[in-house]
Amino acid sequence: MRPVPRALARILSLAAVAAACGPIQGGTQMPNPARTTDRVEARQSYEVGPNKENHRFEAAFEGWTPGAVRFAIRLKHPDACADPASYELTLTDDGGRSAPFVPASQPVRATARGSGGAALQDVTVTGTFALAVGKETRWVELRLRPRDPFCKEVRFRWDLTP
Repeated sequence: MRPVPRALARILSLAAVAAACGPIQGGTQMPNPARTTDRVEARQSYEVGPNKENHRFEAAFEGWTPGAVRFAIRLKHPDACADPASYELTLTDDGGRSAPFVPASQPVRATARGSGGAALQDVTVTGTFALAVGKETRWVELRLRPRDPFCKEVRFRWDLTP
Protein backbone atom coordinates (compact mmCIF):
# COMPACT_ATOMS: atom_id res chain seq x y z
CA MET A 1 0.00 0.00 0.00
CA ARG A 2 1.35 3.43 -0.95
CA PRO A 3 1.55 6.11 1.76
CA VAL A 4 -0.82 9.07 1.47
CA PRO A 5 1.02 12.32 0.65
CA ARG A 6 1.04 14.79 3.56
CA ALA A 7 -0.93 17.48 1.74
CA LEU A 8 -3.67 15.01 0.80
CA ALA A 9 -3.76 13.62 4.33
CA ARG A 10 -4.20 17.14 5.72
CA ILE A 11 -7.04 17.89 3.30
CA LEU A 12 -8.77 14.62 4.17
CA SER A 13 -8.46 15.26 7.89
CA LEU A 14 -9.84 18.80 7.49
CA ALA A 15 -12.78 17.42 5.52
CA ALA A 16 -13.47 14.85 8.23
CA VAL A 17 -13.33 17.47 10.98
CA ALA A 18 -15.57 19.85 9.02
CA ALA A 19 -18.12 17.14 8.36
CA ALA A 20 -18.15 16.05 12.00
CA CYS A 21 -18.45 19.50 13.51
CA GLY A 22 -21.21 21.08 11.43
CA PRO A 23 -22.17 24.74 11.62
CA ILE A 24 -22.49 26.78 14.78
CA GLN A 25 -26.13 27.71 15.10
CA GLY A 26 -28.73 28.95 17.46
CA GLY A 27 -31.63 31.28 17.48
CA THR A 28 -33.73 33.87 19.17
CA GLN A 29 -37.26 35.19 18.93
CA MET A 30 -38.36 38.66 17.96
CA PRO A 31 -41.56 40.29 16.73
CA ASN A 32 -42.24 40.03 13.02
CA PRO A 33 -41.34 43.54 11.78
CA ALA A 34 -44.15 43.40 9.18
CA ARG A 35 -46.70 42.95 11.99
CA THR A 36 -45.69 45.80 14.30
CA THR A 37 -45.23 49.54 14.14
CA ASP A 38 -42.50 49.37 16.79
CA ARG A 39 -38.85 49.51 15.84
CA VAL A 40 -37.49 45.94 15.87
CA GLU A 41 -33.86 45.11 16.63
CA ALA A 42 -32.28 41.87 17.82
CA ARG A 43 -28.65 40.86 18.35
CA GLN A 44 -27.06 37.42 18.63
CA SER A 45 -23.50 36.39 19.37
CA TYR A 46 -21.57 33.15 19.47
CA GLU A 47 -18.17 32.40 20.93
CA VAL A 48 -16.28 29.27 19.92
CA GLY A 49 -13.89 27.60 22.41
CA PRO A 50 -11.49 26.78 23.78
CA ASN A 51 -10.55 30.50 24.05
CA LYS A 52 -14.05 31.75 23.38
CA GLU A 53 -13.28 35.46 23.64
CA ASN A 54 -10.80 35.00 20.77
CA HIS A 55 -13.43 33.61 18.36
CA ARG A 56 -16.56 35.76 18.45
CA PHE A 57 -19.29 36.09 15.83
CA GLU A 58 -22.12 38.65 16.16
CA ALA A 59 -25.07 39.61 14.01
CA ALA A 60 -27.60 42.34 14.66
CA PHE A 61 -30.96 42.61 12.91
CA GLU A 62 -31.03 46.42 12.73
CA GLY A 63 -34.07 47.23 10.65
CA TRP A 64 -36.18 46.44 7.68
CA THR A 65 -38.24 47.76 4.82
CA PRO A 66 -40.85 45.70 2.98
CA GLY A 67 -38.17 44.67 0.46
CA ALA A 68 -34.95 44.41 2.49
CA VAL A 69 -33.46 43.62 5.89
CA ARG A 70 -30.52 45.56 7.39
CA PHE A 71 -27.83 43.82 9.46
CA ALA A 72 -24.55 44.60 11.20
CA ILE A 73 -22.10 41.69 11.29
CA ARG A 74 -19.11 41.69 13.64
CA LEU A 75 -16.27 39.16 13.50
CA LYS A 76 -13.57 39.01 16.17
CA HIS A 77 -10.86 36.46 15.44
CA PRO A 78 -7.06 36.16 15.33
CA ASP A 79 -6.85 35.35 11.60
CA ALA A 80 -8.66 35.50 8.24
CA CYS A 81 -11.90 34.35 9.90
CA ALA A 82 -12.37 37.98 11.03
CA ASP A 83 -12.63 39.09 7.39
CA PRO A 84 -16.18 39.18 5.94
CA ALA A 85 -14.61 38.29 2.56
CA SER A 86 -13.77 34.87 4.08
CA TYR A 87 -17.50 34.06 4.02
CA GLU A 88 -20.44 33.88 1.66
CA LEU A 89 -23.16 35.81 3.51
CA THR A 90 -26.78 34.97 2.69
CA LEU A 91 -30.15 35.47 4.31
CA THR A 92 -32.80 32.76 3.86
CA ASP A 93 -36.38 32.47 5.03
CA ASP A 94 -39.01 29.82 5.69
CA GLY A 95 -40.29 30.16 2.12
CA GLY A 96 -36.99 28.95 0.64
CA ARG A 97 -36.01 32.40 -0.63
CA SER A 98 -32.47 33.69 -0.19
CA ALA A 99 -30.52 36.86 -0.90
CA PRO A 100 -26.83 37.78 -0.83
CA PHE A 101 -25.40 40.45 1.46
CA VAL A 102 -24.91 43.91 -0.04
CA PRO A 103 -22.46 45.94 2.11
CA ALA A 104 -23.40 49.56 2.78
CA SER A 105 -19.73 50.56 3.05
CA GLN A 106 -16.27 49.13 3.61
CA PRO A 107 -15.83 47.08 6.79
CA VAL A 108 -14.65 48.94 9.88
CA ARG A 109 -11.44 47.29 11.07
CA ALA A 110 -9.80 47.47 14.49
CA THR A 111 -7.48 45.34 16.59
CA ALA A 112 -7.97 44.02 20.11
CA ARG A 113 -6.19 41.87 22.67
CA GLY A 114 -7.73 38.52 23.45
CA SER A 115 -7.14 35.65 25.83
CA GLY A 116 -3.48 34.94 26.42
CA GLY A 117 -2.55 38.25 24.79
CA ALA A 118 -3.67 37.09 21.34
CA ALA A 119 -3.80 39.81 18.69
CA LEU A 120 -7.34 39.84 17.33
CA GLN A 121 -8.90 41.41 14.27
CA ASP A 122 -12.22 43.08 15.14
CA VAL A 123 -14.22 43.75 11.96
CA THR A 124 -17.76 45.11 11.58
CA VAL A 125 -19.66 45.43 8.32
CA THR A 126 -23.21 46.73 7.80
CA GLY A 127 -25.48 46.21 4.85
CA THR A 128 -28.71 44.75 3.55
CA PHE A 129 -30.22 41.60 2.13
CA ALA A 130 -32.90 42.17 -0.52
CA LEU A 131 -35.30 39.71 1.06
CA ALA A 132 -38.92 40.67 1.70
CA VAL A 133 -40.17 39.88 5.20
CA GLY A 134 -43.96 39.69 5.06
CA LYS A 135 -46.63 39.18 7.70
CA GLU A 136 -46.57 35.43 7.05
CA THR A 137 -42.77 35.03 7.35
CA ARG A 138 -42.03 32.75 10.30
CA TRP A 139 -38.22 32.96 10.41
CA VAL A 140 -35.09 34.30 8.72
CA GLU A 141 -31.60 32.83 8.98
CA LEU A 142 -28.30 34.60 8.34
CA ARG A 143 -25.71 32.13 7.05
CA LEU A 144 -21.97 32.72 7.08
CA ARG A 145 -20.57 29.98 4.84
CA PRO A 146 -16.78 29.89 4.95
CA ARG A 147 -14.70 30.30 1.84
CA ASP A 148 -11.61 29.57 3.97
CA PRO A 149 -11.40 25.92 5.10
CA PHE A 150 -10.14 26.98 8.55
CA CYS A 151 -13.17 29.18 9.29
CA LYS A 152 -16.35 27.85 10.87
CA GLU A 153 -19.83 28.02 9.36
CA VAL A 154 -22.14 30.12 11.51
CA ARG A 155 -25.92 30.45 11.31
CA PHE A 156 -27.99 33.06 13.13
CA ARG A 157 -31.75 32.40 13.14
CA TRP A 158 -34.53 34.78 14.15
CA ASP A 159 -37.94 33.22 14.79
CA LEU A 160 -40.56 35.88 14.09
CA THR A 161 -43.50 35.89 16.47
CA PRO A 162 -46.93 36.99 15.21
